[in-house]
This record gives sequence, structure tokens and C-alpha cells, in this order.
Amino acid sequence: MKTLTQRKAPGKVKDKITKIEATIVGWVNYFIIAKAKYRMEDLDGWVRMRLRMGLWKQWKKPATR
Repeated sequence: MKTLTQRKAPGKVKDKITKIEATIVGWVNYFIIAKAKYRMEDLDGWVRMRLRMGLWKQWKKPATR
């Protein structure tokens, strides 16, 4: 996940989200047997934070934040 959500990675956020979505869907299908809902919620929060960091990096001027 870290490589998919790097701040310095070029590209649009929508492209990153589609790649992340494919990975997460695979994980959910694999771990559905274990009923790891808490872990998936934790992962969701972490991914959102990483995407937000990338968005803030794109906004160059502090006034636009």
C-alpha cells in the first residue's frame, strides 16, 4: 500500500484510487473468511490519510490549503 500511496508518485488521485481499490477488493475477498472488519476499517482510515497527504503535497501554496 505504501508504494501505491506515495506522495512523490506522479499521476492523478483518481488513478491512484482505482489501483488501490483493486488491491483492497482482493484483500477483502481473501480475508472475508477471517471476518477482519476492524482491520479493514483501520486500513481504510490509513489509506485515506495517505491520499490526503498526497493531495496536500500537490497544493504548492500554503494559502490554498
